[in-house]
Amino acid sequence: MAQERKKYNIVIAGAGVIGSALALHLSRLGYSIALLDIKPASFAAATPERVIALSEGSSRYLKFLGVWD
Repeated sequence: MAQERKKYNIVIAGAGVIGSALALHLSRLGYSIALLDIKPASFAAATPERVIALSEGSSRYLKFLGVWD
């Protein structure tokens, strides 16, 4: 029995803040996206010690996507 291959318009390597935001935006534009990362997906709350710095442009982009909050 042959396994069917999935086809994607775009493959993004890295599911960090930028890769995930880009995947969300492109999927909303109708593209089929494969988002790859070395670590398994985790939706657990982040620890308070984890800090990232974002530029004003990045925060505006995340607000545009509706994920800033």
